[in-house]
Amino acid sequence: MILDSIFYRLGDVKIDEDGLRQSLGRDVADRILQTSGFSNRFIVSPEQSIFDLGRTVIEEESLRSRIIQSDVVIVVSEFTRNLVPPPSSLLFDDFKFRNTLVLDFNRGCSGFCEALVVARQFLEFSGLKSAVIVTAECYSTMISRTNRTLAPIFSDCVAFTFLRKGNETAPLLWEAGADHSLGNNLAFDVSSSELFMNGRALVSFVKTSVVPSIERLLARNSEMGYFVCPSFFPHQGSKLVVEQLNHCLGNRGLSAAFTASDVGNTNSSSIPISLKKLVLTKRPQGEMSFLLSGFGVGLSYCNVLTKLAFDNANS
Repeated sequence: MILDSIFYRLGDVKIDEDGLRQSLGRDVADRILQTSGFSNRFIVSPEQSIFDLGRTVIEEESLRSRIIQSDVVIVVSEFTRNLVPPPSSLLFDDFKFRNTLVLDFNRGCSGFCEALVVARQFLEFSGLKSAVIVTAECYSTMISRTNRTLAPIFSDCVAFTFLRKGNETAPLLWEAGADHSLGNNLAFDVSSSELFMNGRALVSFVKTSVVPSIERLLARNSEMGYFVCPSFFPHQGSKLVVEQLNHCLGNRGLSAAFTASDVGNTNSSSIPISLKKLVLTKRPQGEMSFLLSGFGVGLSYCNVLTKLAFDNANS
């Protein structure tokens, strides 16, 4: 696949380290900052939603025609105003699609990788030529400012990742899974109208499920020899999580950068943001191998080994 371009926008209200200390107290805030690594977070203002933010990006970046002309549009979001209609209809409320497959994925931090797997299948086997993955999440509407577990972590963000069919020289290898018995470790409590997260359980999930999955995927690749020295881009759950992945997988020659200190945990948008920051801004040409790892709410994970080509990539 050709990774054509990525556009993203964070919530319009910035909360920096001083703002966090004012909300939670200096000692608590400093302990959280040391573990999470997030010096800034961004949330939508009370009068906005994530879909308002998305429509702003579409207008300011002139993305309307590109989206309408895409063969496949996948919207990854757990946020909606009501049970019906789905997020895509709220984001594209004035669009008229013709001959475009529009899909909604109610997924969290694993959603971008899962959408990438699906998009690749359509582009490779159905004769379609272009796809766009929209990742949009707005956890701030489910979290109070004084929530010590989640308020210092999550940012609201929408990202548009544009893909095109390329001259595929290698298959996309992937491994995914979910343990829904652990779903309550990150869930919305209707009675309290608050999102709950068991941080320790999520970190444990990375070690017991995500890392073994990556190791199995790498073992498959070693037998086939498709991807040499892939660049590692995991979900930016926190500085602690990225460091744990590097520690567990260092003997495999993998090392990921922590790229989210200035933006916070943006859920399913964290991998696209990392790709834009570390790859697309350098305007690459040719083809690169990547290991992408998404994991989180569900609890679910999806790890992908793929080659992405770059042809006049945009920032």
